[in-house]
Amino acid sequence: MLPILITIQLNEGRDDMRTNRSILLVLFVLLAAGACLAQGEYQKALGNLTISAIKKMQVMRDPTACRMEVVAIVSNENAESMKLRNGSFEVSFHRPGGSITLGTAQIREQEVYGKNAPQQGTTVMNLNVYVGPNNDESVNRLIAVFNIVGNPDARLEMIVKGLSEVGLQLPKGWVFARDLKAEVELRFTPAIQREILLK
Repeated sequence: MLPILITIQLNEGRDDMRTNRSILLVLFVLLAAGACLAQGEYQKALGNLTISAIKKMQVMRDPTACRMEVVAIVSNENAESMKLRNGSFEVSFHRPGGSITLGTAQIREQEVYGKNAPQQGTTVMNLNVYVGPNNDESVNRLIAVFNIVGNPDARLEMIVKGLSEVGLQLPKGWVFARDLKAEVELRFTPAIQREILLK
């Protein structure tokens, strides 16, 4: 069930004010319930998304900023494809004893293929992560990330977490919940960490 926009023409007379208030109260309850159900459906579908591999991590520096290109393989266990749109994410690395926040990434629009798609549930996702200004603090953070990622014995977890509009595929198009940004969390599987290409 998805939240829908409902338009109701209310009566204008003073005698109808109580009726109008009752209509608005019922409408508010219905919309709130619909939004909760819709968000539950989206969260259930999002729970079937995982990062199965990180294929490349490449540093990009210019005079003003440090960035890192992260190429991840996302697996979608849903039958139908999904879309992430206008998303803002934090990319961090976690290990026993602490964590390191790499930076933030924006996703304008990314289709995540489902099992019924020709890609069979596998999507290559390119994340342009803004690490920070081109200074010693950003460089030291990059060095720390490379040190733990390059260690095959490290118990490492990468988390991509943020808010995004989420679209579900229909036979003839896409549906996005109105005015709803869902929480998206993608986790990297540590067992495949040896595949990463560091540059």
